[in-house]
Amino acid sequence: MSTVAWQLRQGVIWKATPDGSRLYDPPQRRSWVLDPAATCALLTVGRAQTPDLPGVLNSLTQQGWLVPVTTEGRSPQMNQAEPRLDYVVLRVTNACNLRCQHCFVASGRPESDELTLSEIARLFEALTIFEPQVVVLTGGEPLLRRDLFEIATLAQQHNLAVDVSTNGTLAKGERLDRLAGLPNLRYIILSLEGPTAELHDEVRGAGNFALTVNLMRELTGRGVAVSINHCVTARNLAHLTRTIDLALTLGATSVHLAAVSEAGRAREHWDEFALTPQQRQTVSLIALQAFLKTGRVLAGEAEREVSGALEPPREMANCGVGQDWCMIYANGDVAPCRPVYTAVGAAGNIRTQSFEMIWRESPLLTHLRAIRDEDIPRCRTCVWRARCHGGCRARAYQATGSWLAAESEAHCHTYGDLNRQVNRLLRLTPTALATTHSIGLAEQPRDPVSLGG
Repeated sequence: MSTVAWQLRQGVIWKATPDGSRLYDPPQRRSWVLDPAATCALLTVGRAQTPDLPGVLNSLTQQGWLVPVTTEGRSPQMNQAEPRLDYVVLRVTNACNLRCQHCFVASGRPESDELTLSEIARLFEALTIFEPQVVVLTGGEPLLRRDLFEIATLAQQHNLAVDVSTNGTLAKGERLDRLAGLPNLRYIILSLEGPTAELHDEVRGAGNFALTVNLMRELTGRGVAVSINHCVTARNLAHLTRTIDLALTLGATSVHLAAVSEAGRAREHWDEFALTPQQRQTVSLIALQAFLKTGRVLAGEAEREVSGALEPPREMANCGVGQDWCMIYANGDVAPCRPVYTAVGAAGNIRTQSFEMIWRESPLLTHLRAIRDEDIPRCRTCVWRARCHGGCRARAYQATGSWLAAESEAHCHTYGDLNRQVNRLLRLTPTALATTHSIGLAEQPRDPVSLGG
């Protein structure tokens, strides 16, 4: 029996997001956020009726996203933009006024062939076909680019929010006012290397701890969202809980726990910095304890490992490499992540190929996306396969020369123990299961659909 159902209007793209989903209309340069309930209602069209359904359909139809069709009661056709691309990390310069010991790009002097403003404008235009939500402007030190605010304006013109990752030393006076006042600013990202000046300044230079703390207070006092990046190393691991506590006390919206890559200046200090699999497990457990205690957002590698233990087993391409974000270096190189770039170099360069061709057709990205955990011999009989997915592909490649190896035997032995300890923590925290869905660096919805119509 034919009934009236709905489908997305031609040209509209639907994309799943960590906090629901989003609709894009590229020709009109507009988007609309659907919260989880609205997303659920939309996806059940033609299969089940939910109390929210009439209001959602009315809202979407009135806004021109949906059109009614006569059909055999099927769901809306979801034209997911593929490959998915939620955000881009753009290293706008290699120039930096600091010489941090763990810097994986060895920032210092600008490169001779850094992308120009016009090249970045063409890049942002090329990104529109995939409709990413955010571009992270980083370096080096992005404030050393005199045209940084023009880059942020270009991002706004292409419906991109910006995160600006800065060491903070140049964020003063008029420059600070302009930075904090960017209309499309989502976060300013600052770094903490520990809870004390001694630990922080050992990595970043004398006086930088006080500068960072004071800048955080200034920014949060202005209502600017600040995210803290913390590179966890063997040297500072013992102070991790205090570092997280300090970041949250100072008003950080999120804390990103980053692993140090064996590249750049970090190679010179690798014996002091490198974490064992057991130490990475400790990081993950501390991260979970902090989340359960505070309910605040936590992101980074620890978030990926913990959420893998918390969430139901799911289909996923290994560790997620090349799935929903990429990094673009100051010279135009495109990579799925920094460990892969360190291991084998770029997937392509936007000066010699279109970004669309690189993201869709690069042999490196195509190969990495095709890998499934069942392709990894060590994983085929593992009970944790649907959660772990073989671990980091780049670490596996660097250790063995094969993309189809497990990350390491040590990782395999510790991953199961991590899951058991996570489950134990959840049993000891009665409210945990009601809040675990919040883990992750999810964008706060803008203009969400009203379920009341």
